[in-house]
Amino acid sequence: MNFHDAALDLEGLQQRLSSIREDFCITAVNAAKVLCEKLGIRIEGRIKRGKQMPGENAGDAGLAAVEEITRIMKSVIDRLIQEMTTRFGRLRTLDEKFGFLFNISKLFANDTSNDIQQHCATLADFYKTDIDGTELFVEISDCSMLLKTRPDATNATPSSPLELLSFIISYGNDIFPNLRIVLQIMLTISVSVASCERSFSKLKIILTYLRASMGQERLSDLALQSIEKELIETINFDDVIDNFASARSRKVVL
Repeated sequence: MNFHDAALDLEGLQQRLSSIREDFCITAVNAAKVLCEKLGIRIEGRIKRGKQMPGENAGDAGLAAVEEITRIMKSVIDRLIQEMTTRFGRLRTLDEKFGFLFNISKLFANDTSNDIQQHCATLADFYKTDIDGTELFVEISDCSMLLKTRPDATNATPSSPLELLSFIISYGNDIFPNLRIVLQIMLTISVSVASCERSFSKLKIILTYLRASMGQERLSDLALQSIEKELIETINFDDVIDNFASARSRKVVL
């Protein structure tokens, strides 16, 4: 799955959660009430203590259990939608910049030229030193004409950005330079970097309160070994020990 499809799926999930928020909570609470009645469980209300402010007489407000559960469920759904919006902001930003390049058939369609031109201008504003928006739009149009005039156009039309990049490279490095650079950036850009988070997770495991006196060098070495565990497991330590033992001793000039 590419980040364009992931962004569309996340957007659809958010819209779905927003649309079923009310009905889902009501349906779930009603189903729980039926189950409680079937099992003989009483649904009792709870007393919510009102905070007494200076100069006020705050009384206890009765809050039914059904209302409290509904409120909590809605809060959970709202928090989920908010977290999806916050955590996947970079993914949406990338999709806004490069998403139009994933649909090859729409990219080369004549009826979407205005949208493509706008996307090219937006992308060029961000990568001013790498591409030119006007030339990028012209190259997309020229590439579309080239694909249509090929003898095997019906069978060899690229269906993905990677195939389109391979097609451009097959004609040399001088053809469609802006389109080639944009495709290379899009196919190699990282949506998220987990190495930093993974390092901190390993440090929490290694540097416990019992190892508080561990030095920085030892901590870095242990963290590196823990992060690269799969690579470490492929190393034959017997060979390493034999090589170390068979190495000639060297005299250090003082």
